[in-house]
Amino acid sequence: AGKEIAGKIVLAYGPLNKVKELACWERGAVGIVSYYSTRVNPWTDHPDQIPWARVKPSKPDEKPTPPVFMISPRTGLMLSRWMSGRAPTHIFAEPPDNPTPPGAFRVHLKIQSEIAKPETQGMVEGVIRGTTYHDQAIVLTAHLQEEKTSANDNRSGCANLLEIARALNAMIADGRLPRPKRDIRFWWTNEIEAEYRYFADHPEERNRILADINQDMVGARQSIGGRVQQISRTPYSRWSFLNDVVESIVRSLVQGNNAYLPSWQNQNPAPYSRPIFARLGSREPYRAEVVHYFDSTDHLVFNDVGIPGVTLTNWPDEYIHSSDDDLWQVDSTQLARNAVTVAGTALYLANLSDADAPTLLAVMAGEARERISHDLATGLARIAEAPPAKHAAAYRDAVNLLACAHDREVAGLESARKFVPPDLTKVLDSLIADLKLTEVNHRRRIAESYQALGGEKTLPKLTAQEQALASRVPSCAEPLGDYLRRKEKVEAPKTLHPLMAAEAFNYVDGKRSILDIYRAVRAESLSAGEWYYGTVRLEDIEQLFNLAETEKAVTIATKPTEPQAAAPDDE
Repeated sequence: AGKEIAGKIVLAYGPLNKVKELACWERGAVGIVSYYSTRVNPWTDHPDQIPWARVKPSKPDEKPTPPVFMISPRTGLMLSRWMSGRAPTHIFAEPPDNPTPPGAFRVHLKIQSEIAKPETQGMVEGVIRGTTYHDQAIVLTAHLQEEKTSANDNRSGCANLLEIARALNAMIADGRLPRPKRDIRFWWTNEIEAEYRYFADHPEERNRILADINQDMVGARQSIGGRVQQISRTPYSRWSFLNDVVESIVRSLVQGNNAYLPSWQNQNPAPYSRPIFARLGSREPYRAEVVHYFDSTDHLVFNDVGIPGVTLTNWPDEYIHSSDDDLWQVDSTQLARNAVTVAGTALYLANLSDADAPTLLAVMAGEARERISHDLATGLARIAEAPPAKHAAAYRDAVNLLACAHDREVAGLESARKFVPPDLTKVLDSLIADLKLTEVNHRRRIAESYQALGGEKTLPKLTAQEQALASRVPSCAEPLGDYLRRKEKVEAPKTLHPLMAAEAFNYVDGKRSILDIYRAVRAESLSAGEWYYGTVRLEDIEQLFNLAETEKAVTIATKPTEPQAAAPDDE
């Protein structure tokens, strides 16, 4: 208030885009020095951290975006007090002995920037050639474009990727490891964009890749900042053998690198039963958790184009994208453990043979039953907790949740069929049939619970909106590059979680209707938890595909439909 800032630089704490609008666009300031931070407690926990920040680029009808320079909260508060004539408090650095009088501060801006033309994407590839299969590659990824202090994000992933390639190559060369049956491909990329460009230019490569395992922030010293190594599963639309293989290996490493009293009582003198320690690393435990799908890094592109992909990413992280992402908070022990997770998964998949199929199917069948039982419990609890007015809706959710759980687990088992020899085909078919029996029995339990609480046995027919959406079937635009570019322009409804919007697109196959896609995505949100993925509403999915049709990312055909229940029957 009362300040003339036209043609001047402003010092500000607050969201950068709002400062840009108020100070620069409305009042004529020509630049910003900001001590804004998104950290939880920047004043006490990270007073000297300089965070990275972004300002939205100007649209054609807007004023130019001003230059912004970031400083630490401590420095920003010191300057603020100094400029206003207040003495700095004892926790902040003192100004010079002869400070410039308030109001006469000068700032020298030096800007070096460049926009490359033509636009290009960087990607480096190395390959360990397999002996037998060259169309079932395992791709390991890490992105290399981060700048300045980026020790964990993502020099840790890039370094691990290089070390895995070096170690495997050396052991193959000297005979300690046999050459794998399948190719292992190593990609160092520009995060996300390089993979999108690659698959747009080479769509046929989708059929030559079995799975992706990504490393993005795998070096965190976990005792600093309470960080956990999170390993994502694939989204439900891409459910695959990959999930159970990764989870089995991670579980083994977690159990071998944490201390348990019975293990110690079992005459195990070491703190951990199967420790992995780096020579200069910590002796800390391995806190790792396999979680439901998240994106925000390279594996998302593989899932977008139909290839199952997972990532290792530590979270939470109060150091990412800041001057604190430096070597002091990287632990070579955690680097080694994560490298073993990735290398072990890659080697297992690269060498998977007929002899491994029985064990793989056994693990997958057991985990599938456990996950379906979890979804049964979720559905029963939803019915039990629903108020009378929402009782029928909870029943429909529970029945749909089970139907989608069955479809998911069948898809997972089917993804392993390529590894199953002819004499085990009947075993796989039997496991799939058994899942159907499990689903039918679980549906009966849901129906019994619903009726015991006063519900009707039969489900209502589709509403007019549901009936209309049951007849609308989207298909992706062709070729793949056009689809990816156009989909990027689709702004999903703000009430729909962005991961669920992406998942809705993943279910587009020219066969599922918009109603089918809604049911699948809603079931996924309930299975993981609405606290995780938010609430999926039919109107949001309908709006998403209307927008996608407008952007020509999808085409929508109309097919005749027959009257059906508002959820799958309980049989």
